[in-house]
Amino acid sequence: MCFQEPKALTLMLMVHGDNLFDIQQITLKTMLDGQEVTTPPDYLNAVATLICMYWVFDVVFAKDLQKTLHFLSAHVCKLEPYKPTQPLLKVTNFLYSD
Repeated sequence: MCFQEPKALTLMLMVHGDNLFDIQQITLKTMLDGQEVTTPPDYLNAVATLICMYWVFDVVFAKDLQKTLHFLSAHVCKLEPYKPTQPLLKVTNFLYSD
């Protein structure tokens, strides 16, 4: 039996039309080492699936995506404690204010 550490997790976004926000024209796929793992039905499930795959397969976040993925895993998915910076708090409060 040969076991190799997973190297790359990716979220593919394929648009079949000209509207990126029309979910009917988009195919989302989560990939592990170039192999399709799932086809999530929407953006939220796609991001949650990607974060879960990092945890399940114990893949280290890519250096250029570390801050974004740590934010998503901690703030959005509530997987680890997260202390946001002051500028991030301002942006978050602005986005969630009515």
